[in-house]
Amino acid sequence: NMVNNFPEMQDANMTQPVNARIEKTDSGFAIAPQSDGTVLDKGAVLRAVESAVSGCQKELDLTTTDGIYQNAEISADNEALNQQLAALNQAVSASITYTLPTSTRTLDGSTTVNWLTQNADGSWMKDDAAWNQHIADYVAQLAADTDTVNADRTFHATGIGDVTIKGTGYYGYEVNQSAEISQLTDELNSGAVTTREPVYSVTAYASPDDNNGFGQNYVEADLSRQHIWVYVNGQVAYETDCVSGTMNESYHTPEGAFMLLNKEKDATLLGDQIAGKENYYTYTQPVSYWMPFTYSGCGMHDATWRGAFG
Repeated sequence: NMVNNFPEMQDANMTQPVNARIEKTDSGFAIAPQSDGTVLDKGAVLRAVESAVSGCQKELDLTTTDGIYQNAEISADNEALNQQLAALNQAVSASITYTLPTSTRTLDGSTTVNWLTQNADGSWMKDDAAWNQHIADYVAQLAADTDTVNADRTFHATGIGDVTIKGTGYYGYEVNQSAEISQLTDELNSGAVTTREPVYSVTAYASPDDNNGFGQNYVEADLSRQHIWVYVNGQVAYETDCVSGTMNESYHTPEGAFMLLNKEKDATLLGDQIAGKENYYTYTQPVSYWMPFTYSGCGMHDATWRGAFG
């Protein structure tokens, strides 16, 4: 009865053992060591005391006596636990540094560690569906922060100052999200450490901080003033009056920012194909120079049939 009344033998005073476990850190995972606690096997304690009394021992150190304390079941050197740790850290080991038009951005374990899923028992896992959704969301945000195609932009127009070019045309940067998701998925799975550009569908001639993305070599066509300026190294190298397309659905010249798709000499411009007649068009017009800038057939060309320009 004396031993049973010791404070250490009371259940309320005992600390339960805690197994070693995997915990999330700022950029990965680590094993938190086990704690054996102070839960006593009361029967083992009594047997040890009886044995000590029978042997006339004056002292009994229960902390060094086998079978007295209930130890944690899983220790920090547990093989299965360490295998889980290695798999989790492999999942977040990749580091992808994106070189963007005006900055850099790194995706590494400090972000991807938060893409893993914690189970109800406190363990961690890579849930494929959740992981893939995080990748898609990351690439979508990367594109939203990087794309300039179809974005309004400022342009310094000759003689009249800054104007806004509405978000039309295909000039600028545009991340190819499906291709980027595929490449990023492979790199994360392999633990790649790399620096690269995103996978682009379109890239601009100049960075956004170089003349608002237009660079120093470009053609400015003002539809209101019916005039064209050719800039080379930031200076007007040539200018001329022009005539833009008739302002109807078929022939109008679109506003926007574009790149030349081609440059040809001695081309033939074709109108709409006449229904039911192969190789017959509403018009055929030979020109000496043809520089298309839309996929629908708009471009710059000479027009000897016109009597006045501007």
